Amino acid sequence: TVNVLDRPGHCQNLRVTYVSRHSCMVCWDTPEDNGGTEISHYVIEMREPNVRAWAVISSVCTNRMIKAKLMEGHEYFFRVSAANKCAPAPLI
Repeated sequence: TVNVLDRPGHCQNLRVTYVSRHSCMVCWDTPEDNGGTEISHYVIEMREPNVRAWAVISSVCTNRMIKAKLMEGHEYFFRVSAANKCAPAPLI
């Protein structure tokens, strides 16, 4: 038996489940493909539409949700990637 290890696939169904004036809760589902080994953690990033650089909210999240601090009246984009012992998932 051969087990080929690779990066995990993309996280599925990224959604915001709670919003207040100063924070929100971001949740997601695990990738369909874990890369042949257990997912160890998730990297969560956010940015505002007029900013090109992504800011890391957490690089050690082990569950599938995180509370993000926000500024009232601002718009945000979020992205989440899964990581295993090979490497973090590629981001698009």
